[in-house]
Amino acid sequence: MLPDGRIVTGDIGDNITNPPVDELDVVSLEGASADLGWPTCPGDHDCAGVVRPLALFPPSATPTGVAVVGTDVYVALFVTGQLVRVSINGWTQGDGSVKPVVVADGLQGPHTVLARSNGTLWVSEHLTGRILQLQP
Repeated sequence: MLPDGRIVTGDIGDNITNPPVDELDVVSLEGASADLGWPTCPGDHDCAGVVRPLALFPPSATPTGVAVVGTDVYVALFVTGQLVRVSINGWTQGDGSVKPVVVADGLQGPHTVLARSNGTLWVSEHLTGRILQLQP
């Protein structure tokens, strides 16, 4: 959950023959629901009335786990084997997408990300069964 109460969620494109980009979306838990574009407007398109994603990932990157640490969002990308950081500093919904920064590569199916109170991240690797402790 972001400091302002919104949540961050991964969105996996589900078209097998021509997969769209995967997304990191910000959703408010209060008020009317936002149009995030599915299924007619993928995140790399501008469509009237559709809220732009916080970040975009390559098709089939498969964002599976999300953790928020201050103004940074850490996302596990299952297929690409990466943990990426997306900063929300200065971003407001409707702006263009933020470019993710790779903080760990070569992971074996990273799945769940947990932010610990001591500032470390725990990342589960689905393909090995390991739990990794990372310092952001």
